[in-house]
Amino acid sequence: MPDFEAWVDVDVDDFYFECSDREKKELAEMLIEDNYASPFNGTSIEDNDLSQSVVKILQFRMQLTVEEEELIKKIGNRVCLYSL
Repeated sequence: MPDFEAWVDVDVDDFYFECSDREKKELAEMLIEDNYASPFNGTSIEDNDLSQSVVKILQFRMQLTVEEEELIKKIGNRVCLYSL
């Protein structure tokens, strides 16, 4: 039996708008897993950079020194005081 390959050119917008909400969520999760998207949707490049740094700190928190942890806690406490 011969093997055939077929290529279909589908517009990304058409594909996306035909997806159900569940499929869109699954697609978003896949993009985040493959580092094509960030779970944080900052309003600027600076927001995105900061969000990525915070994620890295959380992922590798066991590698932080005691001094680094204390500095992060100090910054967090200071920021919380400003928001009161």
